[in-house]
Amino acid sequence: MIFKFFYKPAVFLLTLTLLLSTACAPARDPDSTTPEVGTLSTHSPTSQPSRTILPASSQITLTPTPLLGPYICSPLKDVTLSQLSTILSNPFEMNRPGLDNGHHGVDFAFYRFGDHIGMAGLPIHSVMPGQVAATITDRPPYGNAIIIETPLAHLSQAWIKGLSLPEPGPFVEPQPATNCPDLSTALPISNGENSLYLLYAHMQFPPTLTVGDRVSCGQEIGKVGTTGQSVNEHLHLETRVGPSGARFESMAYYDTSRTEEEAASYCIWRVSNIFRLFDPMDLLSYRTSPPSGLP
Repeated sequence: MIFKFFYKPAVFLLTLTLLLSTACAPARDPDSTTPEVGTLSTHSPTSQPSRTILPASSQITLTPTPLLGPYICSPLKDVTLSQLSTILSNPFEMNRPGLDNGHHGVDFAFYRFGDHIGMAGLPIHSVMPGQVAATITDRPPYGNAIIIETPLAHLSQAWIKGLSLPEPGPFVEPQPATNCPDLSTALPISNGENSLYLLYAHMQFPPTLTVGDRVSCGQEIGKVGTTGQSVNEHLHLETRVGPSGARFESMAYYDTSRTEEEAASYCIWRVSNIFRLFDPMDLLSYRTSPPSGLP
């Protein structure tokens, strides 16, 4: 490089020093993650895990945890888990094998509770995270209803042990008095995995969710109504353990308009013993009073 010297010596030396220091300075790393003061870095920390959004039809992925808190929510807005027993209007009663008797769930109802007068339109919340396994639109006896599945594989073993959940099956042939159709070709195929299934019935409106949709704990899934075989506004809640991945297009019974498919689904759900019934209050009360030594 050729320089033309038109400066005084002192100025020349200063200029030459600046030129040499600039030429010898290391190039700035374009991938440097150090943000400038007053600006936000566009780089994400390398330790932060990536998040993948799954399509609605995919099986949900929950991280097992020994903490029960994220898994149980009250099924009714403005009613805490510890208050549910005060509005229990019809308790659970186990059915006899092969028969559709007893009371397969619990009913929650009130005329006045806190600031609420009557239950009509009260939001219904999902008790657990999961996926929609069935939606029922104005079919007897459940009226407007929804079933949500939560795989047991997504829950901690200590939590499952504390609940003493029943095992699904074996299949029980419905007794003739039930008038169920032949179920031999309609039974779900077990893959060895089991799930919790929760049914919410008599909702005010048809479900807006569809089969396969993911649901979070505490998410609104409907509103309290009196559809189906019901005489007053209330929430009917059922809890069962059955083979994972079961899906029902609909179910209906005690009505001449039912189809064979609807009747088969109803009998499999209610009578076959494939979906083992247990008291929903065992699940709802476990959140507030777990067994000693368990979360």
